Amino acid sequence: MNDGATPVVARARRIVIANYSGYILGDDAIFEALLAMLRRAYGPSVAFDALTALPERTRARYPVGEAEHIYDYLGTARTRGRVWRMLARADLLVIGGGDLLEGQRALLVLVALASLLGTPVVLAGIGVLRPETARRRHLLRWTARRASLIAVRDAESARLLGEVGVRQPAPRVLPDLAVGLEPPAPGLARALLAAEGLDLSRPYIALNLRVPDPGQYGMRWGEEEYAAVAHACRVLLDREACDVIAVPMVRAATMPATEAMADDQLLYHLTERIARPGRVHVLRGDYRPMEVAALLGGARVAVGMRLHFLLLAAASGVPIVALSYAPKVQAFMERVGLEHVCLEMSGITPFALERGISTALTECAIITSRLAAWYAEAHDQLQSLEREFAALAYTRPAGHIRRGAGLPLGAPLRAALALSSHRKGYHP
Repeated sequence: MNDGATPVVARARRIVIANYSGYILGDDAIFEALLAMLRRAYGPSVAFDALTALPERTRARYPVGEAEHIYDYLGTARTRGRVWRMLARADLLVIGGGDLLEGQRALLVLVALASLLGTPVVLAGIGVLRPETARRRHLLRWTARRASLIAVRDAESARLLGEVGVRQPAPRVLPDLAVGLEPPAPGLARALLAAEGLDLSRPYIALNLRVPDPGQYGMRWGEEEYAAVAHACRVLLDREACDVIAVPMVRAATMPATEAMADDQLLYHLTERIARPGRVHVLRGDYRPMEVAALLGGARVAVGMRLHFLLLAAASGVPIVALSYAPKVQAFMERVGLEHVCLEMSGITPFALERGISTALTECAIITSRLAAWYAEAHDQLQSLEREFAALAYTRPAGHIRRGAGLPLGAPLRAALALSSHRKGYHP
């Protein structure tokens, strides 16, 4: 009992965030928004550990204690042990944002270890991809059912969870977590454009493209579609006194080794196709999400593929035209009431894109008003999620945290691995 003479100091909470950030700017936006939301929920003393796509980059850029790979942590005894200790001292595990749920073994083991330790699990802002096998459906169902709270970012993800048998906790559809990013400082866009050596006297159109990923999303596109985009850009540049600023959300310099082309490489290729020297510029800087949001906020219209390119522009009130390649893009455009300027990338024609951009420019005032209403509502919904975060982390007894840290790793890890019934090999 406290007599009032000595203040009671609440123990600082510790959160583990699992998120695919590191080189995809959209996932970085979700990660940064989560950090801000959790600080508001628990105060400035909250501490973080992380599992991300590039843990070394996470440690360099963010205030995290430890970081490991979100999938490859099962590879060695050292990384398994570090993740066990992360979860043992954590008050909450937040698996947050992006298309993370597909029945992966690594996430199942992560959730199983948290359950063994009594650490509450939240699936927040999640996108769900359709598991293609009965085993994947089983692993997805088991993983989701161990969560204390499930917030998905679109109705299709909620439907897929229901389809595999996830009823409790009931999945809720909430806005993408990147909406919770802090707004950029005034004047930031102008400073960044000057640093890029750009002429500030002309307005600009923001553009983003990405290469296909048929293994994940199914839709295909290629040279014909890029030619159509280039033609529409030429028409726009010749008709309007403006420039095109190409905004890569994935850069080759920070992308892990892969055969896929990064956004900036593709956009340089497109610049050559457009053939208007001095009028098309690919951003060179290694920008943070807030900086990209500032640059998008200065555009007349944003035309792009990646979901978070569109979301950051929409959050700034800029009219958007989507080149859709996945259900999540269509779902977002429907959510903001702009499905009439959501065009399928596969088979896109110059005429369709020119008409979509003209519509967005003509309806600028209506679209801006619609986006402002969406943004205000989305913020209100995410504030309710922050309150639920706070309630969940305070459900874990303080004594339980310290007891878990000293337990041997072998038996619980074997139990968790047995749940996935993989006899050998690594299956993310």
